[in-house]
Amino acid sequence: MRESDDARLQRSIPEPPKLNPKLPAHPAEAKQNTQAGRDYSKAVIASSAVSAFLAPIMVLCLGGYWLDQRLKHITPWFSMAGVIVGLALGVTSLMRVLDRLSKD
Repeated sequence: MRESDDARLQRSIPEPPKLNPKLPAHPAEAKQNTQAGRDYSKAVIASSAVSAFLAPIMVLCLGGYWLDQRLKHITPWFSMAGVIVGLALGVTSLMRVLDRLSKD
C-alpha cells in the first residue's frame, strides 16, 4: 500500500521554530526606572551623532556640486568650499551632541 503524496509531504515539513523575542522596555515604562530611562535617552542621543556629523557635509557638498554644474565650472570650487564648510559645521554639531551626551 502506497502512502499518498499529501501524507508524505506532511511528514517532511518541519515544525516552525518557537520564538521568544525580548523587546526593550517601552519609553514610558523606562522613565519609571531612572537608570533604564537614562540609558535609553543616551542611546538615542548617541545614535544621532553620526547624522549630526555627516548631514552638513553631504548637503553642502551636493549643493556645491549642483552650483558648479549649473555655472559650468571646470574646477569644482563650490564643491570644495561645501566640503570645508560642511566639515566645520559637522564637527561643531558633533561636539554639541557629545556635550549633551556627557551631561546626562
